[in-house]
Amino acid sequence: MSLLEFAKTEGEKRKCRAFEECGSVNAAARKLGITHPPVSRTITELKRRQALKDGSQHLNHQKVPEGFEIKGASIYFPKTETTPAFWLKNQQDIQKQQVAMEAFAQTYIEDLPPIETPVEPQGDLDTDTIPWIQIGDGHLGMLAHEAEVGHNFDLKIAERELVTAIEILVDRAPNCERCVIQDLGDMTHYETFSAKTESSGHDLDFDSRYQRMIHTYARVMRSIVEKALSKFKYVDVIVNQGNHSRSNDVWMRVFLKHVYHHTDRLRVLDNASFSFPTAWAIPL
Repeated sequence: MSLLEFAKTEGEKRKCRAFEECGSVNAAARKLGITHPPVSRTITELKRRQALKDGSQHLNHQKVPEGFEIKGASIYFPKTETTPAFWLKNQQDIQKQQVAMEAFAQTYIEDLPPIETPVEPQGDLDTDTIPWIQIGDGHLGMLAHEAEVGHNFDLKIAERELVTAIEILVDRAPNCERCVIQDLGDMTHYETFSAKTESSGHDLDFDSRYQRMIHTYARVMRSIVEKALSKFKYVDVIVNQGNHSRSNDVWMRVFLKHVYHHTDRLRVLDNASFSFPTAWAIPL
């Protein structure tokens, strides 16, 4: 397979043709009348693209024990006259997985009938103040034992304490037109059936099954949103991506947007990126 198939720009194609005609990076550079580093970088990148494709095809034919999955592969490149030997490591495309997950969530719930929204609050509402309730690292699904760390923690405790805390905060808040509920990330302790952090693969102490954690997560967020809508006319929800919960954070945003799509009282901000700008007021 020619490296030319993996060239995307005219510059890459020109360097690749010269390399394949001359047989070496230095000879290709002389033919093109340029120094050899640009040619070397281009050829290395084309080999990387080729390896990713070959590795992906190879992985599709591999067998693994039941209950396990192939996460990635390492490919060895021997030393050449211009580059040292190196290993190329790759893994599944997390961004593509997120796109697929979001598409699935949208398809699954788009035809659900609208739920009944809490009655809109009446009376004079403060428009100059926005109560901002921040939830930092809920870690639903984490497991801890008092004998080991000083406190017990599991799904039941997490749900009870978090929902109760939000109810107290909302009840104590002034009567305002708008409120913001911000999940700062890591609302769930893990995001896959393997109960590991997706990006780093760290082993975690987790409570029960992934499905049970997801049910708890959905129930907690519904409870928080419903409580806020019973007190404030408008509620903005921000679900930030966390390293423990990134994929769950994506589908939770989709879930809330579709469940409450029939009302303009709830706004769920897009969290496709780790950070996103939002204007809340006009500076004086």
